[in-house]
Amino acid sequence: MTLPAKRMSSRSTLISAPVIFLIVLMLVSRVGMAISNGQGIDTYGYEFFYGLGFIWAIGAWLQLDSMKYRVSNPYCPGLLLTAAWPILLTHHLYRTRGAKGFLIVLGFVAVVVMVQVLATVAYFLSAGAVTN
Repeated sequence: MTLPAKRMSSRSTLISAPVIFLIVLMLVSRVGMAISNGQGIDTYGYEFFYGLGFIWAIGAWLQLDSMKYRVSNPYCPGLLLTAAWPILLTHHLYRTRGAKGFLIVLGFVAVVVMVQVLATVAYFLSAGAVTN
């Protein structure tokens, strides 16, 4: 007996495990760095794990997406990810989704901006700059 194949909705294409990991990583690391900076604590650990996790998440997302849309991976993806991930990601999303790929890029930029705003608020709260 075989189970029926599960249909994937269009929403599940945007929110895969690497994308969720990337959002959580940005949120935890940026807010953690802001609070640590506000308290005068060194942030080298946050920066190291953020850089490592960020490249891994973008690479995993591109790999899963390439398999789904049956497009070839670029030559030497590790070098391209570390050097030109914004260009590579934008090109990949445009190639696989057309003009809708730019909406995903805009959504990604919006998430980055929102995380940075939260980190800035966390910094000011932890540094004691905001008083009641």
